[in-house]
Amino acid sequence: MLKPLFGSALACGLFFAAAPAFAQAGCTRAELQTLADKYIAAQTSGDVGKLPLGLWVQYSEQMDPSASMGSGMLSAPQKIDFHRSLLDTQSCSTFTEVVIADPAHPYVLGTRLQIRGGSVNEIETLVTDRDDWLFNAANTLKYSRAEKWTEIPAAERDSRETLLAAANAYLDLFNDKNVAVPWGTPCARLEGGLYTAKGAPGVASPEDSCNVGVPAGQKLINRRYVVDEALGAVAVLLNFGNNQLPDAHIFRVEKGKLRYIHTITVCKTFNCGFKAPPGSPASPASPATGADTPAAIATGLRAQPHRAAPGLLNEAARHTGSASCRGRGSSAKAGCQGADNRRSGSRRGPSPACCTGGRSA
Repeated sequence: MLKPLFGSALACGLFFAAAPAFAQAGCTRAELQTLADKYIAAQTSGDVGKLPLGLWVQYSEQMDPSASMGSGMLSAPQKIDFHRSLLDTQSCSTFTEVVIADPAHPYVLGTRLQIRGGSVNEIETLVTDRDDWLFNAANTLKYSRAEKWTEIPAAERDSRETLLAAANAYLDLFNDKNVAVPWGTPCARLEGGLYTAKGAPGVASPEDSCNVGVPAGQKLINRRYVVDEALGAVAVLLNFGNNQLPDAHIFRVEKGKLRYIHTITVCKTFNCGFKAPPGSPASPASPATGADTPAAIATGLRAQPHRAAPGLLNEAARHTGSASCRGRGSSAKAGCQGADNRRSGSRRGPSPACCTGGRSA
């Protein structure tokens, strides 16, 4: 049984944080794809035992290392409508974007797995839902699955260094306007559930651009990378801006140029301080004031970085859908209560005293 391991996630994480890195020879795409598929099976069933866990496992949710697998997102069965995985054969890691469009409680997840010796020794998950940045799972499903993230022929692939340079240039732009970003044409940006492309899902236009403005003076730090040369893709988990919000940016690069950019951002307040876009599936319990509008700034929140991107926010009325979802805390799905209250801390399990042979003492 693997479940006794759940309560010891924090102590195990501290063990690995203090331990030296162990070299490994890399992984094959087939091995990593199998593990990514097992992660999907685990999330679908709510049974993390479907993953081949190592003796020591570091688990975090919303970049909180005290989170518990026993009461976290992985413990709640979910109907997954779409997923896409990046496979990094050099670092032996995967990143999976997951869309759950269940009207009762939709989610968009971003999960990184770290593998050693064929077993998972680290799971890092971002969980976004109705109160997170520009959230609209129905739109994310519609646009993400229509995009083309197929394998690139070997002779046409960019190097790992080129992929990382493209991703870092975009991320560095938030704090250095002199950075040269390799914008592609066309390029589409999926920020939460908001899309910058002009046409129908999957239809590209020469006018489609990802260069719609980013804020100034915002550091994107603590970056962890998953690089998939075959897909021309990079996932970067990081802390965003002044409040170090948990965030993931996912890039598709073709011939050295940015083609797609996705963001998954966990907010501290509803929609990071912005009024919900018209037609979005949820809105705050109380009406927004002038300070909550897309043109305004909520000081110190994720809203502040987006003051320089009004074009993106103004697309809300055209791109957001009308799907409905229940408010936080009202989910009737068994096992979801902890997920509904993740910001209050009720999702967390007890902190373990130590790890002994995979069991909490």
